[in-house]
Amino acid sequence: MNIRKIITIFLVLFFLLTIEGFGQDKPGGKFKSGSEPEGFRGIKWGTHISALSDMKCVQHNMKYDEHESKGSCDFYYKIEDKLKLGDANLTSIKYGFNEKGDFEFIEIEMEGKDNFNRIMNTFFGIFGPVNPIDQSYHYVWRGSKTIILVTYYDYTYDKNTTVSMWSSKSEAERERKEQEKEKRKLKEAQDKLKEAQKEFK
Repeated sequence: MNIRKIITIFLVLFFLLTIEGFGQDKPGGKFKSGSEPEGFRGIKWGTHISALSDMKCVQHNMKYDEHESKGSCDFYYKIEDKLKLGDANLTSIKYGFNEKGDFEFIEIEMEGKDNFNRIMNTFFGIFGPVNPIDQSYHYVWRGSKTIILVTYYDYTYDKNTTVSMWSSKSEAERERKEQEKEKRKLKEAQDKLKEAQKEFK
């Protein structure tokens, strides 16, 4: 796994959570009125993989936590997918599905600064302008149905752009699981403390 892929996964996980914890403000701007998508290229979030044709599995078993099952395919290519978005030329589009087989994530990759500028012009025109996060090359649109994260990697050896899109509903579900996990950890710590306190009575 190359360094850009590792950074992309880290950024997506970061934006799946909040900046400073649950219940706080989250990074990103709003979609222009009426522009928020409900999926990608006619496939709505939550669509089951069995309802789609011409899909080829490209990645298995990217588990989010210990409660999710193994054995399913996480990412697919769409056979004969058009590798162009607006004026930007794309290198790949991967469609992500959860452990139940429901569509909830898109990863789009492209090369070079020119394609970054093209995709940003397209997105600003469709979704409205947003400010970069922390004066960096990270741009986020956040809505009730969809979150979009655009990241440009401006390295000497790697000048590429990744567009990540995912379902707001899936983010909320993941946050709920994370909250439950933290509550379990807190209860376990409290129980251990109570047991230790008995030693001093």
